[in-house]
Order: sequence, then C-alpha cells, then structure tokens
Amino acid sequence: MKKYLYFITLLISINAATQVKAPETDFILKNASVTWQHIYEVPGTSSAEISKLITGKFASYLPEVALSTPVNPIIFNVKNDKPNIKKYGAKEMKTSIVAQLYMKYDAVIDIKDNQYTVTLSKIFLDNKDSTERKAGDISKFICNTSNLTFKTDEKIAEATRYNHKHFIEKFDVALQSETPEK
Repeated sequence: MKKYLYFITLLISINAATQVKAPETDFILKNASVTWQHIYEVPGTSSAEISKLITGKFASYLPEVALSTPVNPIIFNVKNDKPNIKKYGAKEMKTSIVAQLYMKYDAVIDIKDNQYTVTLSKIFLDNKDSTERKAGDISKFICNTSNLTFKTDEKIAEATRYNHKHFIEKFDVALQSETPEK
C-alpha cells in the first residue's frame, strides 16, 4: 500500500512540474501548449485608467460592446501579426523562419490597479509570403517533439526572443504612438 501511495505522490509531483519557461522570454510551455504571459507595471494608475488605455490602443480588435462598457478581463483575437525583425537588427537570411511568420492568437488582458497581465494563447504561425506553406501551432516550431521542453538551437532561441520583444512592445500601453494595425 505504501508503494502505491509513493507512486501516486510521485505522479502528482511530476504533473505539477510540467511548466517550463523559455530562457530570456515570457513564453511558457505547460501541458504541451505554449503561451506567452507578461505582467506590465503601471505605477499610480487605477484599473479604470489602464482599461481606458488598453481599449484605446486595441480598439480595432475589440467589439463595440467592449468599448462602451468596461470589461475585465479584455479578450480579443489578433490575426496577421508579424514582427518587424529588421527593427531589432536581424537579417532575414540569418534569422529562423519562426520570427518571420505571420501569427494569429487569442489575447486576454487582466487588469488590476497599477498593473495588467497579458496572456497570449493558441499562437498559430503561418507563412503567407512563401509557397512552402509552413504553418502550425508555435509549439511545432520552438518545442522538442515531445512538447515537454523548448528547443535549444540558438537560431530558434533568437527568433523566440524577437517574437518576445515584438509582444512586449505591442502590448505596452506606454507606447501609445504605435497603435497596432488590424
């Protein structure tokens, strides 16, 4: 009986430790699914003020109902998002395809006083610029076959960092000058 209890305890502890974070980014691998989650600090700002900033910046993504009444969390879908890797000093021929693909994903923004958390899930990559048609869930590109760890190839890690920088800038309400295109 003790052996069975030990085995069950071991399984529970292994299951609880299935969350892995990619180095130098906010990409998280949990239960074979990749999400991106970042907490933005906005000192001295109420949740109502943060909500107003976010709905202003992402108005083109939000339904009219969400614009007229404050909603928390704010949930929307982004399509055809593509990082500008040249902005980060990368060259197309030397950068992994992961940073050059169009993305679509679900965004959830949870707002509290002085901070908001952005969680991106169901991140799907699509190569619309090429006839090769590489497409699929981001885990297909940045995780090992088992979907238990991130790939360690430096080009893929660098591309993951470019996507991370892109998301950081896109969802930072302090950067109001760059309203995202739909």
